[in-house]
Amino acid sequence: MSLSLQIVIIALGNTFRGDDGIGAAVINALKGQLQDCAFIEGQDDSLAIINAWETAELAIIVDAAGPAASPGKVSRLEIDDQPLPHEMASCSSHGLGLAEAIELGRTLNKLPGQIIIYAVEAVSFDMAVNYRPPS
Repeated sequence: MSLSLQIVIIALGNTFRGDDGIGAAVINALKGQLQDCAFIEGQDDSLAIINAWETAELAIIVDAAGPAASPGKVSRLEIDDQPLPHEMASCSSHGLGLAEAIELGRTLNKLPGQIIIYAVEAVSFDMAVNYRPPS
């Protein structure tokens, strides 16, 4: 018996804002490597994010985290049935973004079966042509 798990990988961020393009860079690296996944880039408002994961069993979200002491450090967060910590609601550069989408999705009963967030600590969100991983 095989299980069919619908997976969506969502890249948040703006490829023209330096490290904020990390999500798109990750998706570009994964395309062709993974089958049976939906790849969605550039979502940055709550309703678009909810629509992107609405039918998924697993949503994996990749986003840049604000400049911090450990550039490139990847943090993994699994969302459970508890409300998000208050400090998460103010950490997005996307206006009404991911934290709001999670809580709105929870209220509307439109969360996927599981949400995993990968946040990559950024150095700069300055305007740039494309994200380039450090060498």
